[in-house]
Amino acid sequence: MGAEYVPPAGRREDEDATSDIEQKTQEDGKPKATGRRRYLSAEKKCQLFMEAEKGEQQIGGLLRREGLYPSDLARIREHVKEGALKRLKARPAWIRNKGSRRF
Repeated sequence: MGAEYVPPAGRREDEDATSDIEQKTQEDGKPKATGRRRYLSAEKKCQLFMEAEKGEQQIGGLLRREGLYPSDLARIREHVKEGALKRLKARPAWIRNKGSRRF
């Protein structure tokens, strides 16, 4: 008794490789989730933070649009807070350099 070949789930034998590209985008042109990690730039994180804090749209809608989880936004908020505190704690250069004066 030989085992019968079964194609991988979601793929038929008669499909060609070009259909993979079509499968990776939704009808609206946005990419489908591929299970790959996304890295957001600092500018994008800042934009998301500011948009969430404005409150003009619901947070759930923002997260859905960007493909993020609530924990992602919580982490961004935490990083913004840490960055702000670090910057506010920093002493001005003219205080650090005791020999120089500020005019």
